[in-house]
Parts: sequence; structure tokens; C-alpha cells
Amino acid sequence: YASEVKLPNLEVWVVDSTEDVTAQIAKVRVDNPEANAKALRKITLQLEGDSMRDTGMRSEVKFRYHGTTAHLYRYKRYTDVRLVWLPEFGVSFCEMHNFKHRAALDVSLLRVYNPDGTPAETPNLAIASQTLADGESVMAVGHPFQTSFEYPASGIAYLRWYGEFWVNYNQKQMAFFGEFAKRGTAEAELATPTYFRWSNHQQVIAGGLDEVTIANEQLRAAEDSEVADKLEPGIREEFIAALAELARFFEAFRLEYATWALLEYKLGFHSQFDLAKLTFDIVRFVREQSRLEHERLDGFSDANLASLREQILRRASTIKLDSLMKIELEATSLAVSLGLLREMLPNPTVQTLLQGDIQALTQRFLAETLITNPAELETLLDGGVTTLEQSVDPLIAFMRTVEPIARRASIKRNVMNGPKDKAYRAIIAARQVVRGVEYVYTESDSTPRLLPGIVRKPVLHNADGALPAQIMLPEVLTHYLAHVGTDEPLKLNDAWFAVELADVPVNLAADNYSIGGVSGSPVLNTALDVVSVAFDGDTAGKKVMAGINASSLSVAMAGVVWVLRHIYKAPEALLKELGV
Repeated sequence: YASEVKLPNLEVWVVDSTEDVTAQIAKVRVDNPEANAKALRKITLQLEGDSMRDTGMRSEVKFRYHGTTAHLYRYKRYTDVRLVWLPEFGVSFCEMHNFKHRAALDVSLLRVYNPDGTPAETPNLAIASQTLADGESVMAVGHPFQTSFEYPASGIAYLRWYGEFWVNYNQKQMAFFGEFAKRGTAEAELATPTYFRWSNHQQVIAGGLDEVTIANEQLRAAEDSEVADKLEPGIREEFIAALAELARFFEAFRLEYATWALLEYKLGFHSQFDLAKLTFDIVRFVREQSRLEHERLDGFSDANLASLREQILRRASTIKLDSLMKIELEATSLAVSLGLLREMLPNPTVQTLLQGDIQALTQRFLAETLITNPAELETLLDGGVTTLEQSVDPLIAFMRTVEPIARRASIKRNVMNGPKDKAYRAIIAARQVVRGVEYVYTESDSTPRLLPGIVRKPVLHNADGALPAQIMLPEVLTHYLAHVGTDEPLKLNDAWFAVELADVPVNLAADNYSIGGVSGSPVLNTALDVVSVAFDGDTAGKKVMAGINASSLSVAMAGVVWVLRHIYKAPEALLKELGV
């Protein structure tokens, strides 16, 4: 235990229980979108706050099936998280999505500790001792961010715009971090992981754009026309009205998305160490804390305020601008994002704030801000709105001005979601009449579920040729030497070259869905043992069109156990803990 590294900016939530609160939510719903959004926010905060006070656990209300159901989740919260093992970066990342370069040990081992400093004992699934053959069944225990693929034609048009928005953003982030990484070894160690973050996301977006073509938009319109023709009068009119409502929603949301993404989602404040994002969250925390509980944004119940304050203090403690290079990287990377904010958001207030030399502005931010000073930060958090408004910190002053714009965007999005969800429910009901009950499976966003599949090569693959169902350990080293390179910060442990690598699987390919939110989920065999850990999927797993072949990628536990034992010389006690 002594060698484990504490990760101060990380906490783990473990689901302890769930409660169906659909009936409580249904009682407060009203037809007016603004009144409905306020009512939902009020009841959500009340349910979360009461649960937190009664149980002491972090509590969140989650909506399912486009608002049809609601469940209250309670989490055991661990704030003492320590790193047990992490492979070198050179073999731990998937360089490109869509299976182009895919041999990767994208996995790590963490341990959570109790508040008294003792290791927490939590129930674990057994690690499979045997490997799987092609054709064997597996299932991922997933909690996907999105499983709703069948957008109407207006939604496909919106997704095309959305993809182009992200392509522009990602390209400029990639260009900056890629060039900074070329300046030297130290610069590469800092900037390379961030570059690959944007590069990987760009691959996901590019794959999605392949599926939201004008041709597919027209195909979906024809499909929905066919559905309408098969419906009885009454249901048909509701279906057509719902399609029109969604078309209005996507057109309106296109206008709002840039504000929400760049300010509320904080894309416009991204930097290497996220100092500006932290400052935004400080301003948001102080202002929400001062409001009456039922008037606050989601997540700011009285019961959660202490937890949110702790998170801010921990994040601040990890920002170490202790070299000129780090200061330069933080200032210049923030300037890139603020430049994108000025370019992509034609808001008059934002334009006024960002007129002139943005690089000089970010340098001033870093030179004069005091939020990384623990005493100053605690004064801000505890001093209330008066102290916040009187602060002369230029970064605080900037965020004081933009935070209300972001808040309005967040509230407006919630208001717009009411009619959107109602329209989706009508569309799903109509399509279900025509297609059958199994259709609902693909229309339940953020819903825990089992994602079944079989180990096999993906039906769809890239121009490099057919892909095997399993990638073996020696291929990781081959991939590393061919595609990654041996320079810092990608250099491998000498032990990788000192032993003969066994022919054990490192990656498994299967035909179950792998969608954002599933990463890190266990993949089980028929004995319910963990055979792998999900971490990637090709474009097919993210398609918006129906009737496609999905493909997923996971890290095989057989390979993990082998490298732990033979390359990293893990103690047998650790392997025993893993159930090996």
C-alpha cells in the first residue's frame, strides 16, 4: 500500500441504491415549458437534498426514456483514491479510433480508501482465468451516455451541423498542442496527452459525420413517411406533429448550442491545467450557494454544497504552475480557447470582453490571479457574493460577467427539453406500433443495460484489411515500434524488451455496442467473470442509422495479468486481490 500514489483530484462514486421517483416527478409536471422546467428543478433538488440528509450519500435524480421515468441514485463517495498501476503512455492509448491502430493497454488499477485511511473492501467480480475463442458470447455491463440513434431527418441535419462545429474546434486545439509538443521533450510530456485527447475526439466526430449525410437525412424522412402511412388516424397526426416539434427544437437548439457548449460546458475556457474552468466553477458555486435552494441549478442542493466545495479545493491544489514553461503553456492554451470563443460565439458581451490582444489578456490573468492561493480561495468560497463581487482578481472579474450568460443558457436548455422529450415519446410510441416492442431498446438514453455480443472480427473494418477478433501481446510491441516511437515521453520500460512476450490476448473485438459512457465497464463471459474492460468502439458502434453492425474493443484481463506478473513484477498479493 505504501507505494500507491494518492490522486487528489479524483473521487469515486459507487452506486449503493436506486429508487423509482417517477410518480413524484409526474405530480409536478405542467404543460407550460418554463413552468415545467422550474417545477422539475425544484422537485429534483428536494429529492436529492432529502436523500443526502437522510443517508449521507451523494444523491442524483436521473431521467430515462426521454423523461418517461426518473430514478434517484445514491452513491457511496470515496475521495481517497490511489494509483496502484499504470502502464507507460506509449502502450496505453489507442492512437486512432475506428480500429486503425488499436493495440493498446488502455487500463489502470486504482484503489479506494476509507476516511480513516484503511483500504476499502468492496465486492469484486472474479477475473476470468481463461481466454475466449472466436464466436464465444460476452456482454458489457454498460451505462451508455447515449443509446438513442434514430433521430428524425431534422435531427440528422442538426448532427451534421454539430459535427462541423466540433471539427473546427478540435482542429485548432490539435494544431496548438501538436506544435507545442514538438518544441522539446519536456513540452512533449505535458502537451502530447492533451493532443491525443483532441485527436481521438476528432476521429469520433469524423466517423459520425460519415453517417449524417444529406442522403441519410432524406432516407430517414422517407422512413418516417412510411411509418406515418401505416398508422391509424389520431396516432398518425400525433406522430406528424411530434416530428414538426422536433424540427423546431433542433433549429432553435442549433442557435443555443454554441452558447451552452462554449460557456456552460466550458469549451471556451479549456487550457492545459484548466485554471479558467476552475475559476468559472468558483463563481458559479458562490452565486448558487447564495440563492434559495429551489432557485438553484441542478446539483446545487444544500446537501451537496459541502461536497462541491471540497472538489473545488482539491482541484485548486493540483494546479502547479511552478515553471515558466507551464505558465507559458497555460497562458497560450487558454488564449487558443478564448480565441475560439470569440470566433464561434457572436455574443456582444463576450465580444467586448475579448476585444484586443487575447494573449496579453491571458498573461494578465495568470500574473494577477490568486485563486491557487489556498487562503485566498477559502476567503472567496466562504465570503459570499459580496466578497466575490468585490474581488479585483481579473480572472474572477471575467467569469463574473460570463457566468450569468452560461446560466441562462443552461436554464433555457432545460426549458427546451420538455417539449423535445414529449415529442420523442410520441415518435417512439408510433414507431413501436409499426416495428414492435423491441424497438424501445435503442431509445433509452443513459440507461444501465447489458450489451450482449460475441467475440469476432468486426463486420465493418478499415482499409488495412480484415481484423482478428483478438490482438495478442507481441502485437502491442510491434504496434508501439511501428506507430508510436521510442522517444520520451513514449519510452517503454526496459523489461518490455527483456522478456519473451507470451501469445496472450490484450484486446478483444466483439459485435456489441460500445458507446460513450461504456468505457471502463466490465465485459463478462457466460460465467459472469470479467474477461476484459471496454475502452473503445469503431464508427459502427456510434451510428445514427438503424440496422447496423456494431463493433467494440476491450482490454483483455489475460494480457493485463501477464504483464503485471512478468513485466511489472507485481506482488502475488496484488494478483490474489484481483482473484487470479
